[in-house]
Amino acid sequence: MHGNSAPAVVAGHFDRRQLPRRQLSQRHSPGRIRTDLHTGTTVEVPFDDAGGIDAVEVGTLDGTTPH
Repeated sequence: MHGNSAPAVVAGHFDRRQLPRRQLSQRHSPGRIRTDLHTGTTVEVPFDDAGGIDAVEVGTLDGTTPH
């Protein structure tokens, strides 16, 4: 287990599935983790100020919403 914080759990989940991931930092926020799936779908998980998962955002590499 990578730890019990939400970012560690999300990172561990992506790692176990061998998905490439990027930790995206944002000024004055806890950041987000992003991965690109082999289907062309992107998944971003932003974290709230308490370190919890704020949302799970799913899109495509070209910026459109998947069907």
